[in-house]
Formats: sequence, C-alpha cells, structure tokens
Amino acid sequence: MKNVFLMMLVLSVALFTTACKKDPKTLMVGTWQMESVEGEELSDTEKSISIEFTKDGKFEQKAGEMSRKGTFEVSKDGKTITLKPEEGKEEKMNAVEVKDGKMTFKDGERSEKITLKKK
Repeated sequence: MKNVFLMMLVLSVALFTTACKKDPKTLMVGTWQMESVEGEELSDTEKSISIEFTKDGKFEQKAGEMSRKGTFEVSKDGKTITLKPEEGKEEKMNAVEVKDGKMTFKDGERSEKITLKKK
C-alpha cells in the first residue's frame, strides 16, 4: 500500500511539472527588440529592429520604416524557429533560448549569438 501511494505521488508530481511547462511557441509570443549581436557594435537602425510573434503563428518584423510579415513555426523542442515571410525565402533561427525576458539565437549560417529583449 505504501509503495502504491509513493508511486502515485511521484506520478502526480511528474504530471503537474509537465503541465506547468509552457509551450515553446507561447514563450515567444510578444514583441522583441534587438539588443545585441555577439562581437558587433549595433547601428541605430539595427537597434530599432523588432519582431512580433502572435499566438496564431504570424510575425511582423520592423526595421525603421521597413516592415515584413509572414508566418512562423516553432520546433517541438523549441530550439528552432522557422520564419516564412510573405515575400522572400524561409529563414531559420537556431539554438533558440527564451529566458528572463530575453531570446537568444543564431541566425541561419551566422555563428554569433543574437539577443532580443521582450518589450
């Protein structure tokens, strides 16, 4: 009886912990502002770059007066975001990590980490 209770307790904790974890796509919803690119000094234009991810799988990226829209997908493990702009080719954001109001990733072939800050 004691073993059954202990097993049920462990199972309950495991299920509760899993239920409390946020879906990777949910963590990315919101507007993100360019903060830094590893090893580079950002221009004012680069600092103005922002991207908004919506819960319905759409994005809008702005840089000064320029804007582009499209859809996005997040891999099951939350480590890759695929941007599918209305015009242009598909882009991948790799090694994505969202933590403490910041998103870090590597953009396509670049090896430098890019950091965005949630607005």
